[in-house]
Amino acid sequence: MTVTLRQMEYIVAVAEYGHFGRAAESCHVSQPALSRQIKRVEQLFETPLFERTSQGAIPTPAGRRFVDDAKEILHRSRRLVTRLESMDGELRGPLNLGTIPTVGPYFLPGVLGELHLARPQLELTIVEDQTSRLLEALEAARLDTALLATPVEAPFADEMALIDDPFVAVFHRDHPLADQKALSPEELTKFPVLLLEEGHCFRDHALEICATSGSMEEANIRSTSLSTLLSLVELGRGVTIVPVLALAPELAARPHLVARHFADQRPSRTLSLLWRSSSPRSEAFSELGRLFASHTDAINDRLESAGFSDFPRLSQL
Repeated sequence: MTVTLRQMEYIVAVAEYGHFGRAAESCHVSQPALSRQIKRVEQLFETPLFERTSQGAIPTPAGRRFVDDAKEILHRSRRLVTRLESMDGELRGPLNLGTIPTVGPYFLPGVLGELHLARPQLELTIVEDQTSRLLEALEAARLDTALLATPVEAPFADEMALIDDPFVAVFHRDHPLADQKALSPEELTKFPVLLLEEGHCFRDHALEICATSGSMEEANIRSTSLSTLLSLVELGRGVTIVPVLALAPELAARPHLVARHFADQRPSRTLSLLWRSSSPRSEAFSELGRLFASHTDAINDRLESAGFSDFPRLSQL
C-alpha cells in the first residue's frame, strides 16, 4: 500500500481546518470517507497522525512532519499538471524567455504589463545574456524561446520575424555633425566609433555599418552596454550607433547628446522570436510573437512623445 495524493490532500486539510467535518466539506467528500482514508494512512505507518478531541483534531509530531512533506509533494504535483497543461498550445504556464541586453531593457518593460493582462496564467521568467549563450540554452532546453536580433545560426530553431529596428548615430551636441538633420554612413569616417565588446550581436551590426562606410572602430574603448557607450560619447570620446528601440529611454536623460538618422541607406536589424523546431508549444510561441509585434505602435508613440518625430519608426513585420 502507498499513500495517494488524495489522502495527502485530506490530511493537509484536516491539519489546516483542525476539524474532520470542515476538512471533508472543503475537499467535497463525506466525513466518513475522509476519515477512512486518513485511518488507512495511520495504519500503514502504524502511528496516529492526529490527536482526536471533542473540539476537533490536532496533528501529532508525526502528523506535523507528514503535513509538511505532503504540502511540498502536492505543490510539485500541481506544478507538474500546470506544466503539462501549458503544452496544449495555449500561452500559459511556465515559460523561460531569453533576450539580449540591447533588446530586453528597452522592449520588455513596456510589453510585460500588456502581456500579463492578456495572459494572466503565463508564468514568465526572463534570462538576459549574449546571443551565443542564449542559443546554447535554447538548444539545451534551458530556455523555451528567445527574443533576438537576427539573422543568427540556429538550424535547430524556428524563427518568427517581428520588428524592423533602424539604427541611428549618436554624438555630443558640440560634435561637427550635430547641425545636420541626416547623414550618410560615410560621414562617420573621420571620427572614432565606439562599439560594444566582443560577443554582442549589436556590435556585429554596427561593424557592418563601419565596413560599408569605411569608418574605424575606437580600438581602445569597448563597453558591455549601450548606456556606458553613451556616457563615453557624453564625455566627447567619439560617436556611437544605437537602435531606435533604445533611443527614447537612453537619450531622455542625456541633454548633451543628439541623434541623427541615416539619409539614404537606412541600416536596421530584425527582432525575431526563436524556439526549438521540436517544441510542441510552437502555437503558443507564435501567439507570444504576435503580442510582441503588436507593441510596435506603443514604442513609436513613445518616440513621438520624446521628440523624435523625424526619426525612422520601428515597423511590424
